[in-house]
Amino acid sequence: MNRIELGCIVLVFGLLLTFPFTLSAKSEEVVIKGTIKDSLQGTPLSYANITVLSENSSTFLFGTTSNKSGDFKVNSISISKGILKISLVGYQTKTIPFSANGKEVNLETISLTPSSTKIEGVVVKGSKPTIKQVGDVLVFDAKNAPTTSGDFGIDLLRLTPMVFVDPKGDILIQNKPAAILVNGRKLPTSQVYSYINSLKAEDIQSIKVQTSNALENDAETEAGTINIITKKAKVGYKLTTRTSASYIEQNSNNQNSGFNFSYGTQSWQLYGSFFYSSGNNRWHSKDGYSLNEYINIDKIVLKRSDGFSYPRGDDFRMGAIADLAKNHTIGVELSGKNTFPLQSKSTSQTIYYNHHWDINDTGETQKKSRNTTDLYDASAYYTWRIDTLESQLQILADLVFHKNGNDSFIQSAYQNNTANNFTEQSCTDAKTRNGTFQVDFVKNYMNKLGVQAGAKYVLTNRNSSYAVASNSTPTTSYDVDEDILAFYAAASKTFSKKIFIRLGCRLELANQSGVNRQANSSEQIKSQNNDLFPNFTFSYEIDKNRSLAISYSRSISRMPFFLLSTFTVRNSDYEYNIGNPYLKPILSDRIELRYRYKNHYLTPYFRYSADVVTQSWTVKNGLIYQSNENCGHAIYTGLDYGYNGKVSRWWSLNWNTQVYYAYIPQGFAQTKHFTAAISANNRLGVSPNSSIDLSVFYISSMIEATKLVKGQAYGNIAYNHQLLKKSLNVGVGINDVFQTQRQYVLIKNPELNYTIYGKQPSRTFFVNVSYTFTSKKSVANRSKIDSNDIIRRL
Repeated sequence: MNRIELGCIVLVFGLLLTFPFTLSAKSEEVVIKGTIKDSLQGTPLSYANITVLSENSSTFLFGTTSNKSGDFKVNSISISKGILKISLVGYQTKTIPFSANGKEVNLETISLTPSSTKIEGVVVKGSKPTIKQVGDVLVFDAKNAPTTSGDFGIDLLRLTPMVFVDPKGDILIQNKPAAILVNGRKLPTSQVYSYINSLKAEDIQSIKVQTSNALENDAETEAGTINIITKKAKVGYKLTTRTSASYIEQNSNNQNSGFNFSYGTQSWQLYGSFFYSSGNNRWHSKDGYSLNEYINIDKIVLKRSDGFSYPRGDDFRMGAIADLAKNHTIGVELSGKNTFPLQSKSTSQTIYYNHHWDINDTGETQKKSRNTTDLYDASAYYTWRIDTLESQLQILADLVFHKNGNDSFIQSAYQNNTANNFTEQSCTDAKTRNGTFQVDFVKNYMNKLGVQAGAKYVLTNRNSSYAVASNSTPTTSYDVDEDILAFYAAASKTFSKKIFIRLGCRLELANQSGVNRQANSSEQIKSQNNDLFPNFTFSYEIDKNRSLAISYSRSISRMPFFLLSTFTVRNSDYEYNIGNPYLKPILSDRIELRYRYKNHYLTPYFRYSADVVTQSWTVKNGLIYQSNENCGHAIYTGLDYGYNGKVSRWWSLNWNTQVYYAYIPQGFAQTKHFTAAISANNRLGVSPNSSIDLSVFYISSMIEATKLVKGQAYGNIAYNHQLLKKSLNVGVGINDVFQTQRQYVLIKNPELNYTIYGKQPSRTFFVNVSYTFTSKKSVANRSKIDSNDIIRRL
């Protein structure tokens, strides 16, 4: 099956999803009218919502509101039978089936019964909950989070349950990188941090955290997904400018400046952002080293280095959203990231020992590199909100272009054995083109039955070349295409408003074909994987404060391109990297149980992973070659506990704790190990306009198949103050207050013992300044809001 055939299948499937809704029975146009009154007092009720639904599918047809006298009229409705739904804040919702025998349906007086809990909806005691559970999804309500005007998306994620943002900006769930989505669209990995950091926290409505594999998302979600839901567009304009600067001890620094904006009306909106960053990073030989001890040859290598780099780059985003008609919306977006020539230079001192620790030789290696990256992402989507029950059809098209280039120069010289001296200059160019077409359909019925179905087609082309300026090393190129065709379907049902069950399955057909060329030879690379990913969720709402959910899901981890390419890349004068194009993907099965009590959650889980990928080393002619291979299975079982909410009126806390046991039977470092991790983000309200952030993190040692990674702990502190009616925000702080961040890795293999230690300066002093300009118009949701609200009624 070629790519054109696969694409046609997805298009046909998408048309089949929409086909049932393009048919309509021909019928006479009728008028529906009536009067809404209070059932106890008989007084007219104004501004009640009247919705006309079809008889069988509950599809939304028309909507209006009652006037000051309680009267309403729905004109020109082409339907013979249907359902009228009447709702009003403080009253019980009523549904009335109707049948049109002529051109008019007069329902006369419709009485609404007051809700017994209407006063409870007005008088709220205590703080609002920040988290709730919907099935197996933990939903963080950003509206109730203690944010400031200077917070951006990355700051809000630090306050989100189960989420940890490490000092490098990686966004993790259970110590593994999470898949990041914005309004259901997955972001390219290399764009995540800059994209999220361009979103204002006040423009985010909620964050959905799901550790099980969601059917509507890619099955390639090892740790889970974080779906950021933004608020609806606003009327008027808003412009926020921001600049930040940081200084790391021993002359390293970084700065980031830019702006984001939005301008909208009731029917369309424009938005965008642009940020530029630059810096100067340094490292020192006294702060870190690597030690290689070869088992089968008499050699121990100790290496230390000094160096610096100058990272510079920018990222941008612009888009538009428009309502074509009622319940029909389209959107387009273009985003990108550019890394200007990132230059780095290092000097390494190498000492060779024998196993008696006698020095055999010493050498010095000079390395220079220049790296450039360009990433562009263009997307378009269409959404049809089918009815008032949140049924919808969405079509998404996405195109990503990623280009990376690296020039490297290495030169070494030795005191005793000058035959080992070498000079090498290499060049690597890589291009990736990725296209995605996706159709998602959700249909909800009034009997609490829900149906989901969708299809996705992803086409990826990767091309890379590696050239060495040496007579003995030939030029190599690697060109591979990957097609992934996916279908999913699921059904869900809510029983007695407390029990929720969802059952579904996803099918992914992955094909990979390519060629590896080296000198005068070429090697064909071809693989095919067809995998099923079942999904089951059961949840029970015990009461409004307590809920219980259990889920089972399967996920896949496909290998990144750099591990599959067959290039032999020199890292140093004694170490090379070799790709393995025959690596199999990792399949993982996960079962988890989550109990929520108010703002507390407790999650025991079990995960089994097959064909775990691990590093391997081989020694040939005194040189070491590092590659990767599939090595057995791994079992993880653990327990998560977290709290997210207000400890007191002025103290908000996001606390995450994790304890897990890892068992890797084929592991060389260790086969069994316990790991514990704690993170706590505190926001203390000093005054209505100022706050203090205190965050701490601790993790004990953890294992992989060949690695034992030692633990570490560190803490951060920051102060934020808002001025000029909260338009201006100033923040200052220190990251890693006690200078405790480090890297300490022990690697064991039948051929090698490898130690990596780094304790670079990490105490960072920073300052952030942001200012927001807004229009003087009243700001409202772009979706039209009628006057039916509790304030007007009271």
